[in-house]
Amino acid sequence: MPVTALGGYFGSRLSANIRERLGLTYGIHASLLGYAEGGMMSIATECDNANRDRVVDEIAAEMKRLATDPPDEDEMERIRMTEYSSLLDIMETPFTVSDFYQSMHINGLSPDYFSQRLLTARTMTSRMIAEMAGKYLIPHLMNVAVAGKDYN
Repeated sequence: MPVTALGGYFGSRLSANIRERLGLTYGIHASLLGYAEGGMMSIATECDNANRDRVVDEIAAEMKRLATDPPDEDEMERIRMTEYSSLLDIMETPFTVSDFYQSMHINGLSPDYFSQRLLTARTMTSRMIAEMAGKYLIPHLMNVAVAGKDYN
């Protein structure tokens, strides 16, 4: 859920800061990609290359801020609702259900993955998000990939 808080929905911290407050991008999104061997977080956005270093700096600042300034109750409710919606998306069509089961098989997920994720969404606290952000969202470990012409 720290990744959801950081950038997993339209009003997330990355969106509120980099899109709405600074106007440096139209959209920015963070997601957690799970694999049998482990996982990684991906943050994707499009911005003017002249602003790319500032955008990367702002992403790093938001990662740190999530650890030191945890979500309040209103933000926690939005995060929970986003998680619930994500879980419902899995069951939207026969194709999404099939994709979910295929992913479970390929990545060795337990049969109770869905119920564990639902329980986590129900019981996650702001303090837990801050602790996980401090432990796993470490800006100096980021790998940054940039596409397009270099204007610097």
